[in-house]
Amino acid sequence: MLSKYPMMLTEHRRCFNEIIEYCNKLAYNGLLEPKKGRAKNNLFIPMQFINTSGDSKTIGSSRSNEEEAGQIVQWMLTNQERIIRHYQQIENSESVKDRRVVRQIRLADIVGIITPFTGQKGILQTALRKAGLDINGLTIGTVHALQGAERSVILFSSTYGANDVDKSYFYDMGVNMLNVAVSRAKEAFVLFGSQSNFERKANSPSMILYKHIQQVNRQSN
Repeated sequence: MLSKYPMMLTEHRRCFNEIIEYCNKLAYNGLLEPKKGRAKNNLFIPMQFINTSGDSKTIGSSRSNEEEAGQIVQWMLTNQERIIRHYQQIENSESVKDRRVVRQIRLADIVGIITPFTGQKGILQTALRKAGLDINGLTIGTVHALQGAERSVILFSSTYGANDVDKSYFYDMGVNMLNVAVSRAKEAFVLFGSQSNFERKANSPSMILYKHIQQVNRQSN
């Protein structure tokens, strides 16, 4: 459990309720008051899980999963045009309302990619460039890269593969990593990982996250 501060601000307005409810359960003992509301007219379901294939490999003291990186690249290629179109329409409307010059939306303005491992960060950067995606300004890195920042859509590359079932996972060593990662996402959080690693009965942060995503998806159907 995170430390409790006497002056803790309990109102939360950054994330859709479906997203911050996970953090509330995980780290705040229900003390947060979600104020943004539930997702409406959203491009994506606010919490998603994408089952990935492939095994992870160790790179020195780090870890990578090339097949998972490839699936993230494919997700970006599939969705980049609709992401930019959707958020450009929002920007166009807001610029008129605010009486300011419209800005051109880039993928980097909307999407951030978080991974626990610097090894996976390098694999992702290389794969995205090879696919021809514009990653100029795109935040790809460990949770520290986005601490204090936010994006409308956060992709989380868990990296552990099917060969890591029943191992201890770096992001389950405490609540902070997944709490920060999920709470960076204003409108959608997409978890990429091997399903077998998230279906165990342990009450770990990643198990709680997987169950929460399932619950959100059931409610969205």
